[in-house]
Amino acid sequence: MQSTDLALIDTHCHFNLPQFAPDYPDAVRRAEDAGISDMIVVGCDLGSSRLAVEMAQKYDCLWAAVGIHPCDAQDATAEAMAQLAELAARPEVVAIGEGGLDFVCEGGPAPDIQAAAFERFIALAAQLDKAFIIHSRKGATDEAVLDLRARTRTPDQRVVRHCFVGDAALLDRYLECGCFISFAANVTYPPNHALREAVAAVPSERIVLETDCPGLPPQSHRGKRNEPALMPEMARKIAEIRGTTLAEIAALTTRNARQLYALDT
Repeated sequence: MQSTDLALIDTHCHFNLPQFAPDYPDAVRRAEDAGISDMIVVGCDLGSSRLAVEMAQKYDCLWAAVGIHPCDAQDATAEAMAQLAELAARPEVVAIGEGGLDFVCEGGPAPDIQAAAFERFIALAAQLDKAFIIHSRKGATDEAVLDLRARTRTPDQRVVRHCFVGDAALLDRYLECGCFISFAANVTYPPNHALREAVAAVPSERIVLETDCPGLPPQSHRGKRNEPALMPEMARKIAEIRGTTLAEIAALTTRNARQLYALDT
């Protein structure tokens, strides 16, 4: 039972990574106690995607996304895609991802291999009418992602740019491509002035929130493991930036997340 009237949705967490292996049930309980009503556990490869589905089957507050991270895009073979498609057809799976482009990962696959995987994933999402979660690094990768998104765009497809880290100008370009924009607790880091300007500028109907845990803890927990129970600190900062209340931020981001991931259907 929740100990607060607050209701937030963590649209991108990684309970399926080793950092949570010892105690993820406790982390789920802490999140519910903190007012986190739903959490989407996002896959990075076949193994973590399967685990995300298993977790979502066990807990009513968890949902799953299945995909292969762009740093492992060479693993998006025909056989792997068939297995992901089988997983993705399950009712607990609300999205394909995270997929996208990442030119920073050391020894990662070539850009053309990453782009080919991106196109396979976004096509699968369209085929199954699931949301698509875009991973991108800022800079040149965003330019390539925006080009791919424009070329592969289909009507009414639900897409989110997860863990947005750009400025207001880059924000406008993702909005023009029909993307929801997801913000994480790096909005609380003092140097991130441009990111906070993007938070202030994003339309109310396009903003969602995430932890991307175990990374990116809020400022008060820097150097520690992040988890969904810490979301209220980030949500309060976003409310402050936008000149509104925590309750209003919770209400609008929850409404948007339910639309993005079709949680009410």
